[in-house]
Amino acid sequence: MAKGRIRVNSTKGNKWKKGESGSSNPKANKHRLAARGKFDSHLATANRAVESSLTSEALVAHALEHEDVPPLSSAIGETSIDDREDGSQTATSAHTSSVYSYIEAAHPLFGKVKTLWNSSLESHREICAVLAAVSEVIRTKEGKNTEVEYFATLMTALESTTDDEKAAASIAFLLSLVLPKVPVDVLQARCGAICKILMDTILAHNTSESCGLLRALVACLSTVLGAQPEGAWSESYLQRVFQLLLNFTVHAKPKLRKVAQGGVVSVLKEGTLGEGNFHPVAPLVAKHCKHVLESSGEDTSRLHILGMLKECLSHFPTEYVKSLCEAILKLMTLGNAMVRTTSLQVFHGLFSSLTEPQGLTAELCGRLISALYEYQPSLVDAQLLQAWLTVMLSAHTKLCSLQRDLGLAHLPLFITACIKCLESDKRQVTKMAASVVKTLLKDCIAPYLQTLKPEDEDAVNMKYVQKSFKAVESSLKYGYQSSWDLVLGMLGTFYEVAGKQCHKIMAKSLLSLCELRGTADFPHSSKLDETFGAAVTAMGPRIVLSAVPMQLDTNSATNHEFPRGWILPVLKEHVKNTELGFFVQDLLPLAAKMRAKSQQYQSQPVIAKVYDILQTQIWSLLPGFCTNPSDLATSFPSIAPILGKALTNDTSLAVNICQSLSLLVSGCKTTEDKALVGRFSKNYLPILFNLYSEPSAEAQHKGPILDSIQAYLSVTEQKLIESLFEKILLKLEQQDLPLNTKYLVLDLAQTFVPFLPVDLLTKLFTFITSLMDSADATLQKKAYSILKGLLSCEGPVARSFVMDHMEQLSTLLLESLSTSSTASKKPRLKCLLQIVSRSDFSSVEFLTSIIPEVILCTKEVNEKARALAYDLLVAMGNAAQHCYKKNAEDSMTAYIMVVLAGLAGSPRMASATLQALARLLYDFHDLLGVEIVKTLLTSACTLLSSRTREVVKSTLGLVKVVIGVLPALHLEPHLDDMVSSVLSWGEDSKNHFRLKARVILERLVRKFGYERVAGVVPEKHKKLIVHIEKMNERQKRKKREKHEQGGSGSESTRVSKPSYEDLMMDSSDDEKDVVPKKQAKKAVVKDSAWLKEGTMDDPLDFMSEGAIRRVVANRPRLAKPDSKKAQPFVINPEGKLVITEDDDVMTSGEPNKLPEPQDESVGGPLLNKGEVRKRKRGQLEVEDDDDDEEAGNTRGTGIHRKNPNKHEYNFDYGSEYRSKKAKGDMKRPGKPDPFAYVPLIKQKLDKRKQAKLSGQFNGLMNKARKGSTQGLKQHKQRK
Repeated sequence: MAKGRIRVNSTKGNKWKKGESGSSNPKANKHRLAARGKFDSHLATANRAVESSLTSEALVAHALEHEDVPPLSSAIGETSIDDREDGSQTATSAHTSSVYSYIEAAHPLFGKVKTLWNSSLESHREICAVLAAVSEVIRTKEGKNTEVEYFATLMTALESTTDDEKAAASIAFLLSLVLPKVPVDVLQARCGAICKILMDTILAHNTSESCGLLRALVACLSTVLGAQPEGAWSESYLQRVFQLLLNFTVHAKPKLRKVAQGGVVSVLKEGTLGEGNFHPVAPLVAKHCKHVLESSGEDTSRLHILGMLKECLSHFPTEYVKSLCEAILKLMTLGNAMVRTTSLQVFHGLFSSLTEPQGLTAELCGRLISALYEYQPSLVDAQLLQAWLTVMLSAHTKLCSLQRDLGLAHLPLFITACIKCLESDKRQVTKMAASVVKTLLKDCIAPYLQTLKPEDEDAVNMKYVQKSFKAVESSLKYGYQSSWDLVLGMLGTFYEVAGKQCHKIMAKSLLSLCELRGTADFPHSSKLDETFGAAVTAMGPRIVLSAVPMQLDTNSATNHEFPRGWILPVLKEHVKNTELGFFVQDLLPLAAKMRAKSQQYQSQPVIAKVYDILQTQIWSLLPGFCTNPSDLATSFPSIAPILGKALTNDTSLAVNICQSLSLLVSGCKTTEDKALVGRFSKNYLPILFNLYSEPSAEAQHKGPILDSIQAYLSVTEQKLIESLFEKILLKLEQQDLPLNTKYLVLDLAQTFVPFLPVDLLTKLFTFITSLMDSADATLQKKAYSILKGLLSCEGPVARSFVMDHMEQLSTLLLESLSTSSTASKKPRLKCLLQIVSRSDFSSVEFLTSIIPEVILCTKEVNEKARALAYDLLVAMGNAAQHCYKKNAEDSMTAYIMVVLAGLAGSPRMASATLQALARLLYDFHDLLGVEIVKTLLTSACTLLSSRTREVVKSTLGLVKVVIGVLPALHLEPHLDDMVSSVLSWGEDSKNHFRLKARVILERLVRKFGYERVAGVVPEKHKKLIVHIEKMNERQKRKKREKHEQGGSGSESTRVSKPSYEDLMMDSSDDEKDVVPKKQAKKAVVKDSAWLKEGTMDDPLDFMSEGAIRRVVANRPRLAKPDSKKAQPFVINPEGKLVITEDDDVMTSGEPNKLPEPQDESVGGPLLNKGEVRKRKRGQLEVEDDDDDEEAGNTRGTGIHRKNPNKHEYNFDYGSEYRSKKAKGDMKRPGKPDPFAYVPLIKQKLDKRKQAKLSGQFNGLMNKARKGSTQGLKQHKQRK
């Protein structure tokens, strides 16, 4: 029994007499009545509502047309709703159905009411009853269920049911739904009558406890008042009605107050505008708000009015906005925190309002900004200070949009205030202040500077921008050290916004950044680099480096340190859209000096390497300067010869120069620029050809060189292209050309394909045709790559050539199949894919001929080749739909039948065919008929009995796809054969395919259910299917429990069609998301990279160009020492050399082996690697690390040495009590009893819990022993 539960006396008390057990039940039964049949309750409520007041004597007939609206007082008829022709009492169910039918037939705008039909609340049932009665009246009069009919009927009903609060509340609710849909003309024409009825009802129930009726009436009143024109507001009765609405804006009930305030705001915003774009009642609302704010009552009413002013303060005339702002500022001086916060929200709503009309002028906005400085909270009040910053931000943004000059004049003071906020200890305050400054720079200063002309840089407004920057720059002082990361972000934004126009005043800040960057242990180096990079991007490298020189050109013979060398990597990342001439004039000479100094210090390799790295870093800036340069026409002619010489003399610069040339060509937008760059083609292309065709060139240089060649060919004259290509063909036809050179020349030829005329394309095609029969696999691969480039070329000449020679191309690909090598499979498949994917492809013979080759390629070792083969199969399926000249289903059936023929081939062919069928079935299962599906399943069931494991494996994959994509209706007839075939393994393959078969059975169970699948499983496999069902139930239970606990949130919805890879997985859907810990760790190691260390003669140099080749994906194996070589000294198991003069140590006769050391704590030899020592009975288990080291009981890896100067003890507690003849302990004379007195708990006698409870006192004893040792040490220290 749980603790704290009171035990009830078991004796029997007094019993109720027979038949009187219910005498103590309460007499009231309202809950029982409410639960007794909802339909009956609807009927009763409807009858009560109708009997109370809703009679046709009270309803008024209205015309259906908008133009002719009759008076509201005209009668609709003389017959009551309850008066029936037959007068008989109908059945309850029939009447309930009729009531619900009226609600269903009501206007669609009552859709919300239809959801209340099954509600148990009495008010909801009342609404449904009223709607049914009104709908019945309209139907009786043969109405059309329009909004005007419902409006007229409900208004008449409301007028006649003023005294009945429940009925009036239901009618008013329905009326609030109807009025927004009633035409404005009707509301304007009957405004007086409508307002009279609504006001009479409001006054009649003004003291009601329930606010439902008043809330609906106020909503109706707001809708009617919002529809009135400008001239109607001169009527005194309409102003009295609006004053009634204003009185509810400070009502004590929040729901009613919210509706009233929303109505007032909607009238001001959406009503018909009067003179000056302000609503005629705006002064009335403003006077009411000011009266409440200045009254001497409680702050509750003021807070209510402030809540309404957040939405409508900007829609008052300027004089009222000014007076209300003064009243709000006076309230903020009272010291009430809630009033102050709400007042700031009101000002935020005023400044951030975008809807017209606007009563806030620029002059008033400036005065409010100045006044709000007096209410700036202290740095301690974080929440209020953030609100104040938000309000001031919206105020300055609004002022700049109203009058930019005045807004810019106010910015320096506010930015200074924000900088002061960086001194706060609250991180949220400092982040808010920095964010406000960034927003001001982007929204206020940036638009002004974008429209600034160069001759206006000395304008008055620029002084305000400079003052703002000085304020931000002042935050680089050490007083703001805790917020330097935020300061750097503000400076970076300022550089981006104003760096181009205000660079003259920013030089000092750049020097300050350099000093901070050189400070030891500066914590924000990366952020500072981003800020400095923003300055480089905005101002340009010329301005930045003139303000902050890199100081690389030093003439000192002893100082070879460059503290500003960090600028070069920053420049590399951020230089773009700048002057190419700066690189030519300043950086190229600097790179030449670094190269000269590197050669000067050849005798000192370290110093020479430093200067060589600096030269490389300077040249790495060239691609950034070539990205959309602003002075291409003037600077490129001067740098072009230098780049050509650099390519010829120093191949290490080839990557940077080639990337720069590619960027220059891609950035040429005009014809003049292309002509300028293309003028140097005759100089660059031969150099690049020679550089690429050199076999000694490094592999990482080949790609950029080839890209630059292809880019430069796009701006080269056609005559030059043809002459260069003819030279390439002549070089390829040389008989003594080395193969390595020939490979590279073929790559060059491929880059010319998009730019060649027809005659040269013909020569190239003839040449590659001869290479396809070559015995060299690489030549075949290059030939197919050129052919693939020709087929995929989008140029008009190449496309025309391919169309004219399509028959020759097809014949060439078919004839070269027998001579194609394995290495050329991938480019060959790309060629076939290009042909099949063409829109004009229609050759059934070609399609049929390549099917065997494509099927076999699905078994290729190369993963990309396999993926291409599957893509080609799908493309062939799409092409077959218009090649066979049939409908889609028949064409796909014919295509599948051709593929099925591969099952009659060798085991490898049959396995590949099954994989191809699985992929085709996945992509085109919607186009396969019942017969072809039957053929596939029959073939699969037959092949599952094959003795070839390769075939069985592919067949099981096909079965997985069949189960995953085909509907259960198609699989149902074949379920018995599928299950029996999957489970009929051979003896040699039973364990090999056990997991695959289990996955298939799991998917069948999910598709058909456990009972259906278990009925066709053979008896000897019943245990498997039972186990699968148990696992499924367990998974469902775990998911359900996890979902109930809220740990996993909402369950994810499964994709209707899983991917092909998911279908082929050898795991169930429930298991594939679970990754074991060991596998997860293994995956992390797999993605890591390793460095292959160098040898003693060739150490690893991280700055060398070949360092990237030392990065490997697998951990390199360390060279093992040769154990056969004799060592001059003895080596102990720890790998240490042992030098001793005692000859007795060498007892084994082996020079490299010590006698096996003994573990004194155990009394036996040390354990070998991989062995596990079990703790014997009575042996002390120590958990303290210090004790482990002293006792020699080492755990874990590493070197553990014993202390030779300390005597070691081996305690075997309880050994003196141990019996020699039996288990357990026995008493000894003169010694205490060998018992440990612990509570005897019955539950701890369970044998299943012995392992858990066996060591529960070990921790206690160890901690006690450790504490006593520490106490003894302290006692000795005191002495």
